[in-house]
Amino acid sequence: MFSRKSNSTVDVPPGETVGRRRARSGLASALACRRLAGALGGQQMKRSGWRGVVILLLTLIVTDLWSCKAVAHLAGTLRELNAISSDISSTFDEQDVRMNLQNSRYLTIQLVNSKHGDQPEADKRALARRVAEFTYNRYSSRADLEALNVVFLKSWSLVVFHYTDSRDTYHFDAKEFSRGQE
Repeated sequence: MFSRKSNSTVDVPPGETVGRRRARSGLASALACRRLAGALGGQQMKRSGWRGVVILLLTLIVTDLWSCKAVAHLAGTLRELNAISSDISSTFDEQDVRMNLQNSRYLTIQLVNSKHGDQPEADKRALARRVAEFTYNRYSSRADLEALNVVFLKSWSLVVFHYTDSRDTYHFDAKEFSRGQE
């Protein structure tokens, strides 16, 4: 019936103009959309329905833009925590330092298989306080922090079996470190 000869030429049946052909295809598209709308919701889409679609699309666009900012902020925070972790490793001679930030308020610093883990309780508490204060002073969003925890962690793995033991955990309120900053 209709065939494409090239990218720009279309065969039109005798007695029909190209404009009529386009009008028929537009009508077919409109009928297909009505059938689809009927199949999806059982009702035909009215003009007010299009407003809802436009509002939905605008909401998605705004959400997407907001999430890009959130992702950029997250990436910046991860880079900063990674740098602080490296600084703790070099300053306190720790091999493996892991950090966990929860809800931008609670920061946990894990000293994994620390050589200081077998020291007396008072020495570990003093080291934990120095690590927490060191971290607090370097973290740019420290005003948001409520608490810092320093954990001496024993960890080892054997193929698929992983063992982790939080030997000692020391909790510090961020207010303790903010007093010296005021």
